[in-house]
Amino acid sequence: MASVGVCANPTVLHSVAPPPEMHTITSTPTSRSGTSSGRDSHRTEDRATRLLGFRRALIAGCAIWAAFFGADLIVVRYLQAGVLAHFAAVRLGVLAVMVPVLLRTYRSPPPSERALTVYDLLAYGAPAVGIGVMCIEFRGLASPYVPGLCLVLLCRSVTAQDRWTRELAMIGTLVASFFAFLLGSAAFSPRLAAQLHDPEAITIFLLNTGYVIGTYIFLVVGGHVVWALRRQVFEARSLGRYRLKRRLASGGMGDVWVAYHPSLKRDVAVKILKPAEQERSGGALVRFEREVRATAELMHPNTVRVFDCGMTEDGLWYYVMELLEGETLAQHVSRLGPLPPARALHIVGQAARALGEAHERRIVHRDVKPENLFLTSLGGEHDFVKVIDFGIAKVHQADATMTGTGWVLGTPAYISPEVAMGKMADARSDVYALGAVLYFLLCGRPPFEADNPSALVIAHAHERPVAPSRKLGRQLPTDVEALVMRALEKDPAARFNTAAEFALALASCTLAGKWTFGDAALVARNSSRPPPPGGVASLAIPSLRAPRVPSISLESAPDRPPEGNDAPGDGAPSAVRPIATSAHREKRTAPSHRA
Repeated sequence: MASVGVCANPTVLHSVAPPPEMHTITSTPTSRSGTSSGRDSHRTEDRATRLLGFRRALIAGCAIWAAFFGADLIVVRYLQAGVLAHFAAVRLGVLAVMVPVLLRTYRSPPPSERALTVYDLLAYGAPAVGIGVMCIEFRGLASPYVPGLCLVLLCRSVTAQDRWTRELAMIGTLVASFFAFLLGSAAFSPRLAAQLHDPEAITIFLLNTGYVIGTYIFLVVGGHVVWALRRQVFEARSLGRYRLKRRLASGGMGDVWVAYHPSLKRDVAVKILKPAEQERSGGALVRFEREVRATAELMHPNTVRVFDCGMTEDGLWYYVMELLEGETLAQHVSRLGPLPPARALHIVGQAARALGEAHERRIVHRDVKPENLFLTSLGGEHDFVKVIDFGIAKVHQADATMTGTGWVLGTPAYISPEVAMGKMADARSDVYALGAVLYFLLCGRPPFEADNPSALVIAHAHERPVAPSRKLGRQLPTDVEALVMRALEKDPAARFNTAAEFALALASCTLAGKWTFGDAALVARNSSRPPPPGGVASLAIPSLRAPRVPSISLESAPDRPPEGNDAPGDGAPSAVRPIATSAHREKRTAPSHRA
């Protein structure tokens, strides 16, 4: 039976063989950041939901608005409402506003939250004012068109439920614009001005106003209730055997949640493909599947591991990973500034070895950056790196091409020159990005900085980066600096061919291996993100550095210490007893094989 999992990019169920043990999803689960990212994720999800609902409601609204021209025909013919051309002009004028707004919702990129709010007001404000214009033409304040505003409000709110504060403002703007236009027209329409003193017209107007205000209040309250229930239902739902607990982060394609596995009684991380993204982009599901497949094939301990994936009955794709506590390298350097060269080599070396395995399997990450390198503590090991987010990874197979010529994928601050110029990415592109990450760790800043992405892309394609020592303002080890500059060569042939070669070069530096377990534990202990209670770093010990062991020649060392050295007297220096190894004991006690 196929297991179910969570993921940011959907994967075909049979393409992932779940390993026997649990694996990992990455995130930064702290209470404050979790709450903040949860709010941001709610906002992102609400915007996507609003866009889909807005589009669907607007399609229905345009159709209903045009269909009511039939009512105009009846009103003009049997109630002598005026000139039919007047009503036709109003109908067409409103559609001239609504249809372009509807077409904009299908264009890429999708509108921002502020733009969507403007489109919302335009699309529904136009029919509200249009109804006001038709009221002036037909019976003014006593027009039977006044309750038609209720239909406009209902059409907008049926798929756009939101918190009451927003609904109060949005629907209130439509209601206010209608009444302001209708009553303000009394200054230009003598007939309408006369109705302000007509008790019968005022009574009918107040009755219709009551209908509109009642609808307004009902939609505000009801919209808030539906919005709150939608939040609760989504957060309380289960994905197969996993129960969602809280949202950690939100990205372009998916949301990452903390989920609970009842059988294993532990938390996992679940990445869920956004339904809005799946509907907006036909390739979203394929990219999601590729991310799961690429990650699941990799077994290196420094690669985030996937252990489950699947799809719910209502079509929600997801995959499950190991839950990591810590922070990205981008967040870490933002807090602490540039890292010591020995530590930078230690961190990037882990990432290079993980990507080396990917390159052996013909998988290119294509988005290596500090945000996709996660720093955590596992099993008491600190400064442990996990490579995450293979969402735009490239698998070099005949049927796996996902990117056409001319498409630029990656992050501008860490993009390789060949990819910046629209060429195919390969393992050397990841090496370039790793070199840029090492540059960032050493200097606290990326190789190139600019105000816009286009300038960054041009810089990576044509400009030579400043040496890390010059940018940092102090001398770095020459072998480290030379290695960084070679990784950042414009010509891919001048770089290391794979991340594995880059890892070997890192290991040959004079500072390689100088960052010890004690150093890492000390940083973890002094960091604002300490290791879990009970870890080595929490012990009250004077130093975590390994003591120096004196070199002892077993050939010259006596089998027994001299007499009198076993118990030195007061004030006498203690003699060091030679340590007899097991091999040495065997040499003394083994029976002779000589004749």
